[in-house]
Amino acid sequence: PQGFGAAPRVPQQRVFGGCFVEVAGLDHRLPQVVRRRSGRMAHRHDQVSKAKELQKSIESMMADAERIEGEVRRLAEEKAQVDKKLFSYNEKMQAIQAQLPAKQKRLRDLTQEQTIKEAQYMALLEASPTLVQVMKR
Repeated sequence: PQGFGAAPRVPQQRVFGGCFVEVAGLDHRLPQVVRRRSGRMAHRHDQVSKAKELQKSIESMMADAERIEGEVRRLAEEKAQVDKKLFSYNEKMQAIQAQLPAKQKRLRDLTQEQTIKEAQYMALLEASPTLVQVMKR
């Protein structure tokens, strides 16, 4: 208690963990106050550590995302080139399929005509033995 003429009471302060703690009249509670503050400091340290971890994870994910975006772009370009070639090959195949039946028919006709001509030739040779002699010379 302060009486008349007594010097005003100035609270004492001590530094604990970088914080000023008023200790006048709290000496019996000092360990508890320090524990609370150091607990907060530890909690803050844990939060900072966790934030740094999260930041590293985010940076890693961003780097992965950039790498994958590059791969996606490259694959999309490759797909476009393959699609272009495929379109060209499909057009070529359709043209071949359009021509093939006519060519196959022409081949069958020529084979049949050749068979007929060979038969006529053999018949001619058999009918005229002198022609065979002339052909041998």
